[in-house]
Amino acid sequence: MSEKEINEQRYFAARYNIYKTGYKMFLDLEMPGVSKEDLNIQVEGNHLMVEGVKSTGQLAGKYRIHEMKEGVYRNIFTLDDTIDKDKIEGAVKNGIVNISLDIRESEKPRKIEIVSK
Repeated sequence: MSEKEINEQRYFAARYNIYKTGYKMFLDLEMPGVSKEDLNIQVEGNHLMVEGVKSTGQLAGKYRIHEMKEGVYRNIFTLDDTIDKDKIEGAVKNGIVNISLDIRESEKPRKIEIVSK
């Protein structure tokens, strides 16, 4: 899809879940019909943008009924300072985008050594 076609597309937000396990945050987004090649995940400043292009393909002729959504999923999340922006990973499988976000080492609890005087 060309830049012009993307700009003319409609945007819609993907449904998502956010959860935490241990010292990792996870973000799962529903983006049915989006492949790895059509997915863009990027960090800019304190923002995480997840964008996926969904196209049903063009058929020869005119549609009589056209209910299948086409467009661009776009979600933007604000990251707080506890997230290590260098350790964000993403994957997509069966229309679900999985993003893992590590908590910075400096934010994890650490044991303080006690000395006797």
